[in-house]
Amino acid sequence: MHVWLLFLRHGDRDNIVAGKNDIVKEKHSAARVAYLDWVADGIPRNGPLFTLMSRTRASFKLALRYCKVHEEMMRADACAKNLANRDFRSFCRNVNKYNNGNCTKYVSTVGGRSGKENITKMWCDNFEQIYNSVADDGFKRQFYDRIMPHKSNTAQYVITIHTLLECLHKQKFGKAVGLDGTAMEVV
Repeated sequence: MHVWLLFLRHGDRDNIVAGKNDIVKEKHSAARVAYLDWVADGIPRNGPLFTLMSRTRASFKLALRYCKVHEEMMRADACAKNLANRDFRSFCRNVNKYNNGNCTKYVSTVGGRSGKENITKMWCDNFEQIYNSVADDGFKRQFYDRIMPHKSNTAQYVITIHTLLECLHKQKFGKAVGLDGTAMEVV
């Protein structure tokens, strides 16, 4: 029986279960008090303290099992609730906490292409195809007339990851979302 108490202590510290604070916390406290009373009485194998300890322990285990089975749903509900309340900081914190273990830091393949040059060429072809999807020489000429003065100074318009990160860090948090419904905190 002492193994059960050690398991709980170890589980509380290391195994974080979604919904534990809402559903399991009270049942765990009741089971712990009943267990300690049962141990203090000499660990009887029958009687009211044994029955109380058994029932509170079963109730706690049932609630914990429910939380483990419905863990993904509870996490998704918590994220949806934060998003509905426009609490973008908590939303982003929860998304990062739940998903960072599943992601990779650097992507090696995009759209079936790997390597910096191949991925860049893929995006270049993609945007060239999008830009050239509608034939209109009037707008095309107007566009080239606008960029011609800047064509000689193309080096100053190179966007690097460092430039992008610097721009993102300058953005303000907690502001209204744009037309796409995406908050700055998500980016």
